[in-house]
Amino acid sequence: MSVELPPQRRERVEEFRRKHRTGLVTLVFTDIVGSTQLKQELGDRQAVALIQRHHAVVRELLAGFVGAREISTAGDSFFLAFDKPSDAVKFALLLLGRLQSPRLGQCRGGCG
Repeated sequence: MSVELPPQRRERVEEFRRKHRTGLVTLVFTDIVGSTQLKQELGDRQAVALIQRHHAVVRELLAGFVGAREISTAGDSFFLAFDKPSDAVKFALLLLGRLQSPRLGQCRGGCG
């Protein structure tokens, strides 16, 4: 693995690699662009509700990929591993589409 990871995360990725019996692991990192500004605009309560909805969407979508795993999350970011590059790309495209949908956008004005 050529990506430098903290030991705990490295172990989780290696565990994933062994479980899926693959030499190739595709890593996906997500982050909500402008989340700090979003918190300032919406206030903590609404911003937290939006981030929780975001997390639910990511996890719901991720559950549809057998060869995928959430390695860690911090704030509004996810670190994911996939056993197939094509699944990682498919996940990323589906996630973008889902997050840009009006259904999630409605949360911006008042989730929770």
